[in-house]
Amino acid sequence: GLRDRDNFDTGCINGTKDASRCGNKMHDGIDLAAPYGTPLQSMGDAKIVRISPYCNNPKSKAAYNPDGFTNAPGEGCSITTYNSQTGDSFTYMHLSDASAVKVGDQVKDGQIIGKTGNSGGSSGAHLHVGACQVSQAQMDKALASGKNVASCSAIGGKSVNPLDKVDSKD
Repeated sequence: GLRDRDNFDTGCINGTKDASRCGNKMHDGIDLAAPYGTPLQSMGDAKIVRISPYCNNPKSKAAYNPDGFTNAPGEGCSITTYNSQTGDSFTYMHLSDASAVKVGDQVKDGQIIGKTGNSGGSSGAHLHVGACQVSQAQMDKALASGKNVASCSAIGGKSVNPLDKVDSKD
């Protein structure tokens, strides 16, 4: 399934994969091959803290800048979740659909929260998952100030390998 360990591609974060196959630059997180529209499950109990504005912009649904549209960020349509008990924040990027949830929703581990896609800086359908360790105080401050909580470094968190957060159910 979508969350099987064998499908994770860590090459973009550890430098073993040719950078030209990882988008425009090396990046934190992992890329997971998945057909367009594959249901996306939450990687834990969490609160939806951000849904990018590009989820409702039809021009961001295609690969980055195919038609001269350059305002969609690399993340495209994305969802960020946060668990205040563990400090785990996950951002799921390049989605085709985020209509299953809204900001403020509490989601359970394994709950469908969106669908994979090819939005933003993407050269093909896949899922990018970023994981961040961030305190409740840091998250609250970032949300109150309007910072993009999809960016771990921007909110003072510590990027971690999402594979370290995969449990025996995944």
